[in-house]
Amino acid sequence: MFSSLALMIGGRFSRAKKRNKMVSFISLSSTIGIAVGVAVIIIGLSAMNGFERELQSRVLSVIPHGELEGVNGPLQNYTKTMNQALQHEHVVAAAPYVRFTGLAEKGSKLKAIEVRGVDPAYEQA
Repeated sequence: MFSSLALMIGGRFSRAKKRNKMVSFISLSSTIGIAVGVAVIIIGLSAMNGFERELQSRVLSVIPHGELEGVNGPLQNYTKTMNQALQHEHVVAAAPYVRFTGLAEKGSKLKAIEVRGVDPAYEQA
């Protein structure tokens, strides 16, 4: 019901007679405004999708998707846990790593950093 009313009103404004130029101008400018707004939304969503794809391919390719840590410190028998994780069908690779935090200094600037070291023997080519 509502859509037929909207179509009727829209059709009446778009087919306004020549003598009613103000209504014709308003309907034309409204139509152009809606078209520009929809185009901006489509372009914005496309840019966000491209950014998300780029983020996944560049940034998330170097960050692990999951980590297994011991409750009270490092895992004592990490090879057993790693082999169990590799048995899961969605796990592509697993590798032990060492992680520590530190400070990096350049001139008078200090930055907090996190350093991760992975055994290259476990890395996939």
